[in-house]
Amino acid sequence: MGNASNAGAVLVRRISAGRGIYSTRSGEQVDVIGTAVVVGYGSIGRVHAKNAKSLGWNVVTIDSDPKAEANLIKIEHAAGSEATHAVISKPVDTHIDVLCKTLQAMPSIKTVLV
Repeated sequence: MGNASNAGAVLVRRISAGRGIYSTRSGEQVDVIGTAVVVGYGSIGRVHAKNAKSLGWNVVTIDSDPKAEANLIKIEHAAGSEATHAVISKPVDTHIDVLCKTLQAMPSIKTVLV
């Protein structure tokens, strides 16, 4: 698969080949392409955002540090967005809190990568 920075992109390309839809083990049909929110726009978040964009996803980036130059500085600012996917790329000790805030602000999210 190569290095870790493109592992997620390779997986998505495989499951999105064709119509961009795959079946889960339960038989549910899931559309893989949509809007992804990347929470944490440091080096790891940038890799995830770049990979998602290269696959045709709309990407919204969020980071509280203005120097990160993300689209938004607060998760709450994305409230009501139609994002269907989220990537949490923040320090491990903040994952649960960030995940809860993200899902509260954007109930349309169906897939989360932590």
